[in-house]
Amino acid sequence: MGISDWVSFSLSFLAVLIALYAAWTSRKTQRRQIQIEEERDRVRYEQQNKANLVARIEGKKSPRGSSQHPLVIENKGSTEARNVNFTLDGKPFQKHPTYLEGQVAEDFLIGPNSSVKFQLGINFGQALPFQIEIQWTDDSGIPRVYRSTLTL
Repeated sequence: MGISDWVSFSLSFLAVLIALYAAWTSRKTQRRQIQIEEERDRVRYEQQNKANLVARIEGKKSPRGSSQHPLVIENKGSTEARNVNFTLDGKPFQKHPTYLEGQVAEDFLIGPNSSVKFQLGINFGQALPFQIEIQWTDDSGIPRVYRSTLTL
């Protein structure tokens, strides 16, 4: 075996090593791309199966001239919010000074793209703003929480 045979053999061996390294790197990159796509699919699924609750106090005049300020909890998401509960200033709504008797305000549901209203008994001496915290579950399986400050 001459030098040219050794050079030829060495170059062939080196080419095989480079091809194996390229195949290994390609497989590693492909696995990473699959992980990224699976994560995107998971996030997309969560977004599609998530309720998105927000709250606000509406201000309006009644036909008799008195002011009404309903609390509106709106679901802007694409799935229903279940087991909805909320607190105002850290108290369950039924124990808050603005609660008006006869309103069901615990463990209720809000359909997609819909809302519920609660009448508030706001007096002139009532301290504003209110801190609200809403808790619910939805199809994503993750307990959700919304916190905000409500003003008129």
